[in-house]
Amino acid sequence: MIHIVILAVMVLLYFVGWSRFGTRELRNAAKRFSELIPAPQELVIEWIMYNKQILDINEFQRFIIHLNRASTEDLKPELDSFSHYLEIHAPEYVISRTHS
Repeated sequence: MIHIVILAVMVLLYFVGWSRFGTRELRNAAKRFSELIPAPQELVIEWIMYNKQILDINEFQRFIIHLNRASTEDLKPELDSFSHYLEIHAPEYVISRTHS
């Protein structure tokens, strides 16, 4: 009986911790990413949440950390992915593929 209670508390603490991490890190990632591109932060959050649906929890956590810490040059695949997302969901914000 005590083992079940301990397990339940551990699971609850894990999800509370993940929720706090996820919220703060998600907000920071969305803010940073929206500073790099000419699109509203709401669209960045929608794109991040879209990725959450297709990644497992560990991949998603690494994805968020990468968005927060990677250099702009290292974010090129994510910028391309976001551009493709915009082409489908918000074409008025499509990022130009020409580089100056």
